[in-house]
Amino acid sequence: MAEDLLQMFQSITTSDHDELVDQFAHLLQLDAETATFFLESCNWNVETAANNYLATMEASGASSVNPMEGMDTADDLDMEDDGGTANRQQHQQPNSASYQAQFISDLSATQNTLFAPEMPVQMQWSFVNTGNEAWPPETRLLFAQGTSFKGPEQIPVAAPAGQRIDVYAPLCMPAEPGSYAGSWRLHCSQGFFGDPVWVVVNVGTPEAAAAFALQQQQQQTAAAAAADPSKPQFAENNRQPSSAVVEDMDL
Repeated sequence: MAEDLLQMFQSITTSDHDELVDQFAHLLQLDAETATFFLESCNWNVETAANNYLATMEASGASSVNPMEGMDTADDLDMEDDGGTANRQQHQQPNSASYQAQFISDLSATQNTLFAPEMPVQMQWSFVNTGNEAWPPETRLLFAQGTSFKGPEQIPVAAPAGQRIDVYAPLCMPAEPGSYAGSWRLHCSQGFFGDPVWVVVNVGTPEAAAAFALQQQQQQTAAAAAADPSKPQFAENNRQPSSAVVEDMDL
């Protein structure tokens, strides 16, 4: 079934986001909100979004999955910090057309990792100002919706035209096993701009996370040995890292 669905998604050629949401929702029998969630979290890559949905469904043992259920719903923050407005109003505010940004980090490693409960993770998110103007002084990267992972609600950012910036955000994994997602967006006085940054993670039991970490270490050791057979390799067994640093990879 999964292979048949992926073949169907490979035949989708449209780049219109509304059409992608409609077709994705139709093929997987999802509501538009869930379809949009998976597509946005995968930068509108249909095959990746389908794979992530099927993997989430398989991990949960459910016939269908709505990742928005059970999430921490955060209020939007405006620049005056007057208490915020309802989370859903974020989507009613148009993006600022004056400023541009491209998110260039690859977060696939985060999505493919099984984290331990309450594990600290240092995220690095990279953006490029692709417009002709510098971002205004009041620009912030704001937590928008989903699970905040105890991360910052807003981070000041600045980028002249054409410049790359790296933003660092300390996060902490939730205490309970499960799949979680949260997003941050660039914001200035004129509104939001750029695509949302989606953090999608899987948290396992301490035992499962330790087993996953050990498997990753063994694979890395085997790969290093294959690359340089003359160099002895020593695997570190039964060690679950107390923290992780997730860096971006330029596309």
